[in-house]
Amino acid sequence: MKAANISFNSSTKEMSQYLTAVWNGYKVGVDQMEHYVDIMAALGANTATSMEEIATAMQKVGATANTVGVTMEQMSSMIATVSSVTRQSAETVGTAMNTILSRMGGLKLGKTLEDGVDLNKYSNALKTVGVNILDATGELRDMGDVIEELGGKWQTLTAAQKSATAQTIGGVRQYTTLMALFENWDNYKINLDVAFNSDGELAKQQEIWAQSWEAASGRMKNAIQGLYSELINDKAFIKMTDGITAVINGITTLIDKMGGIVPLLGVISSVFVSKLGATGAIGKTLTNLGNNISIITGSANKQAIST
Repeated sequence: MKAANISFNSSTKEMSQYLTAVWNGYKVGVDQMEHYVDIMAALGANTATSMEEIATAMQKVGATANTVGVTMEQMSSMIATVSSVTRQSAETVGTAMNTILSRMGGLKLGKTLEDGVDLNKYSNALKTVGVNILDATGELRDMGDVIEELGGKWQTLTAAQKSATAQTIGGVRQYTTLMALFENWDNYKINLDVAFNSDGELAKQQEIWAQSWEAASGRMKNAIQGLYSELINDKAFIKMTDGITAVINGITTLIDKMGGIVPLLGVISSVFVSKLGATGAIGKTLTNLGNNISIITGSANKQAIST
């Protein structure tokens, strides 16, 4: 609910789906759940992206990142960097990063990738730029560490080396995503520092949201009270009541001057008879009315006939 509050664009249900995917992908324990949201909230507040975008991309890549050894801090910082620079959709960024890391996962299982790259070609391509993907025991290193080492050397490479290395790691279709990351490596390092110092960010933003909401709701409450005060105004009601009273008194005076309601009805009847009596309709109608009154009351027959 806190994450949904500060995202502004996601419902609690949607945010629950995003965060559940992240937590499940990284196998997060209950004690670490809020820390993972702190990371995304801090990066969303400090970059040209948002927590919602980072969470959406993480939904695509979280499980793969955890498998090949990319930490939550590293992965979120990579997503924030690429998203801020390219402004591609969160789904596009997440899918691209998942494809890149899936290649590493395939190599770890001894597969030959669809573009013919195997572990040997992959390893040799990185060795030419001074990066080893195998540790001292011959096991694959964590991909997060490999990417960080390569990023640190990136600006020392030639344009041809950059292109060839990015294509080997990311494949022909996704190498531009890696290029966007490595060409903005300084931003990544800043983002990574933000991620590592993000504890308490969710609570902080929630407090800001709560204060903003409280202030906004307070202003609305004051506005409503002001409107209520204007509507429920003693002077206004006194004036309106006096006006109504004057109208009623006027009607009462008119009726009294004409001798009461019965003579008044007589006048009205005379007008109706003079105007409509020639047609015969008014007489017939009044006769029916008299009969009905006689039936209902049992005591008005004489008056009805007379009228």
